[in-house]
Amino acid sequence: MHNKVKAKMDSLPFHVLPEPRYWSSEFSAVPIPDPNDSQKPDLVLLDYRLKKHSGKENPWSVVLTGVEITISELVEGNGIPIFLGVATKGYLMMHEQPWHQFVLLFSIANLKLCAHYLDCSGMIISAPILLGCDAVHFANVLNTMTLASHFALGFDPTIHVCNTLCSSTAHDPDDLPEGVGAMPIGAIGWVTDDVGKVYWIMANLWKSCGLFSHGTVCYCIQDKNKWEYALKDCWVDADIIEQEVNCLRAVDGVPNVVQLVKYWDVEYGGHINNTSKIYNHIHNHLLTSLIFTNKIHHRMLLTPCGLLLTNFKSVPELVNVFLDLVVGEFPWYLPKQIDAERYW
Repeated sequence: MHNKVKAKMDSLPFHVLPEPRYWSSEFSAVPIPDPNDSQKPDLVLLDYRLKKHSGKENPWSVVLTGVEITISELVEGNGIPIFLGVATKGYLMMHEQPWHQFVLLFSIANLKLCAHYLDCSGMIISAPILLGCDAVHFANVLNTMTLASHFALGFDPTIHVCNTLCSSTAHDPDDLPEGVGAMPIGAIGWVTDDVGKVYWIMANLWKSCGLFSHGTVCYCIQDKNKWEYALKDCWVDADIIEQEVNCLRAVDGVPNVVQLVKYWDVEYGGHINNTSKIYNHIHNHLLTSLIFTNKIHHRMLLTPCGLLLTNFKSVPELVNVFLDLVVGEFPWYLPKQIDAERYW
């Protein structure tokens, strides 16, 4: 039996990740803890180790995929609960896991199984499969998602942000990027650029709230020499990919404006990461879409990395921030030195 299981795992089109995972219906009646959106997924796939270390709290940051079940018909329209439920849960997963490049969820509507693929360009829903006629397909779906590696589930291999499991145990040297001996104190993860250089993530500064949008996340990062930068990680429309870069080049040297150090499109497997890959693969089976926009995964390294605006310690300090913004926008309009204390 062991040899048969091993043979099947060797035939899968991805590397099997030896992590204990399990499907759970524990949140079908009690919502997953979330301060902003209370949702009750019918079935979710969880990492057993994360569940064990996170205790009773199970935020959307540890959900790998899920299945929504209803007796409704999915084809009745996009306003039915099953459609909105899948889209909402996909949004919550991608918002809490910005390094999740795409999310694959499932629905069973009136005993018909559908896959829902979500990324920053939108959602694609597969043709339904009747469970009564081919229940083996459903079992294969559950097994495949359970065994799939993080990369196969849509996680970006060029970035790692530590979770509760990482904080409870030291990183194994084999888990760290090649040539790195240990993480610096205070680091919460790492990211690699287009030439393999490693930057340490020191803080998550900001992330956007939209699902079908830019998917922007800003990190405070350091290089090996402890030089600090801001990293903007975003998904940009392919036809305006150079727009922000050109703007930053145009204001190079202007006081109080961040400077562009470098930029690159995220690549792995020899290909630029973009949302057209899945669309091009199945576009012959889709209705013509006028709203689809190919988005490219783009990163920009900026300096300096400032503090969040909410970190001001006094009203004069806050006023000085806005004065700096004005100087950055209109450097010729104001005197060279302005004291906020004087105007306060």
